[in-house]
Order: sequence, then structure tokens, then C-alpha cells
Amino acid sequence: MGNKVINSSDCGWCGDFQTLLGVTVAEIVNALTAFVRDSSPEQIRAWNASIPLVQVEAGKVIAVQNLARDYGAVFEYKMPFCSRRADLVLLVSGAVLVIELKGDDNSRPEHLEQVADYARSIYSNHSLCGVDGPRVHALVVSYGLRGVESRDHWITTTNIDRLHDEIARLARPGEGRPIELADFLNPANHQPAPSLVQAVRAYFSKKELPRIKRIDEVTGGALKAVIAEIKDAYSLKRRKLILVGGVPGAGKTYVGLQVAHEHFLDDLAEVMESGVKPSAPAVFLSGNKPLVEVLQYEMRQSGGDGKVFVQNVKSFVEKYSSRK
Repeated sequence: MGNKVINSSDCGWCGDFQTLLGVTVAEIVNALTAFVRDSSPEQIRAWNASIPLVQVEAGKVIAVQNLARDYGAVFEYKMPFCSRRADLVLLVSGAVLVIELKGDDNSRPEHLEQVADYARSIYSNHSLCGVDGPRVHALVVSYGLRGVESRDHWITTTNIDRLHDEIARLARPGEGRPIELADFLNPANHQPAPSLVQAVRAYFSKKELPRIKRIDEVTGGALKAVIAEIKDAYSLKRRKLILVGGVPGAGKTYVGLQVAHEHFLDDLAEVMESGVKPSAPAVFLSGNKPLVEVLQYEMRQSGGDGKVFVQNVKSFVEKYSSRK
């Protein structure tokens, strides 16, 4: 690779380790400030304090592992299917390290849950990760006050001067090269793996979901009508707006969920710029946050944090309206 920077609407700055060592902190911070337009003075101070230390640790890794020149660093990575951002993602051999940088305390429960949630999201909702991809690890790294050192199978807490040790521990040079930055940031890969999509569909069709009203005998006719309209629009190569009405509790939400989970949509899906079809060609969107949370909670057991077919409309619009 060598001296590579990728421009992406899904992160503030990214480049390989060799490039990371060659740029100034000011260049990175300027890029992050342009990306996070509402960044506070506290946030900018945190970037100025933590980024030089990350550069030092990258240099230590390269000093003992020449392959590490091609490792990738992604600052302020926008998570798939939401507007939240991970402080830092490192792409190393056989692993993806999701890192939260903390200046005060790296052991607070909310910090641990935050980084674990980010790691789960990448594992479930990035097609290059998951069961068949590199391992995804969550780390909380303290760069200010001295924090605790702990390791378990899912979350690591450490201090910034030990980050190079954790990279060496978690990397798997014998299991292949790191994911390329361009591939990791390619929007076409910001989707769940096909195996997860099939698992969620099977779960939805077979599982009793008490919080989601299932009234098939009432909604069956509406579902057939909607499917017929979709197929008609596809055959005529036209767009249609389909409105489903009914009193509260009539089953409108269930009809929408059924449509989103339908297998026939795979055949109708358009090929993306990457040359492949989306793994989940339809999604149920709602601006009703409590409803979205309930639906995602019910579907969480199938994988993907319940976000494969159910998402918040605001986060969805923000993500795709920012595409360059």
C-alpha cells in the first residue's frame, strides 16, 4: 500500500500507518473538524492530545512488524446504520480494532458498553466482518489519567503507551492481510452479511413476537396487494408510492415488516456500483423512536442488533444524504 489516504464521507480522516506517521496532527485535526462540524473546543483539545500519542504507538508497531506499514487507521468512523462515530478503528492483520480514546477514566460502564456496541455493530453490519471475516475487538484506551489494564474475550481496557502491545496481541499475521481501507469504507460493504440476512428472515417468519401484533388473517390481503404493486412497478420500471391505512392496531406495522423481510425482493434488487446486489434490499423505517426500539429489541436475538431490517428514518436519511 504505502502513503495512502482515502477520502470518505464515512470518516473524518483515514490512512495507512505509514501515512499516519508522515502527516501533522494539525492536518488530521483540520480534517476531523471539517467532518464533525459541531465539534466543541473540548473535542478539538482531545484530538490534539490523543492523536500524537496514537502516531507514536503506530511507529512502535512498525518498528517490530514491517507489515504494519499497511495497517489502516480510521478516525471518527461513522457506524453503519446510525449517526454515532467510533473514535478510532484500526485495520490490522486478521482483526479490526474498535477503539474509544478516553482522557479521564477507561473503566466506566458506559464507556465499556459504548465501545462494545460499536464493535457489535461493525461485526453484524459490515459485510467484510462477521462470522467469516476478521475478528472484531473492542478497546477503551486511556490517554490522559492512568487507567486500568484488563483483558477479556470481548473488551480490552488499556493505556495509550500500551496500545502497541495490544495491537501485536490481537493481530493475526498468519490469517491474512488487513482489510484494505478502500474496501472497509466502501458504502457497498456497509450492509449485513447475506448469512445474517437469511437468519433474520428465518427468525421473523418462525418466531412468536408478542410485542409485534401478528394478525395474518387480517393483514394477508393488504400484504398481497402491496406485493402485487411492487412487482408491477418493477415490471413497468416505474416508481410507486404505496399508502397503507388503518386504525391503530390494524396491523400496518406488521405489513411493513413482512414486506421488508420478503425473499422475492432479492430478485428485484438493482446491482450497486460495486457490481453486487445489496444483501438486504428493503428496510422498515420509522420516525417513531419508541417503536423502532421495540422492534429492534424483538429482532435482536436473530443478530445484527435488530437493525438489519428495522432502522430509524432520521439516521437513515442522515447517512445516505451525506454521500458524496
